[in-house]
Amino acid sequence: MLSSEFVKVKKAKLRKCVRFYNWLNLTFTEQIMFKNRKPELEALKQKHAEGEVKIPTELERIMQNEAKELIKQHYDHLEGS
Repeated sequence: MLSSEFVKVKKAKLRKCVRFYNWLNLTFTEQIMFKNRKPELEALKQKHAEGEVKIPTELERIMQNEAKELIKQHYDHLEGS
């Protein structure tokens, strides 16, 4: 949950032309999945079985991984963890 908020804030800080391009890409193109990593595909399949219909873009996936890593680093360096 915290990482998704991080991604949302980071996407808001992107240049307007990049946000517009992403919007165009998500709105006017057919979302096709090309997944080569079986664990990622299995997780996506499970989400779709639960009713999720959004397929994250490569940029969103990279930012999500970055957010998770930053959160992990932050909590690993807290006193008593």
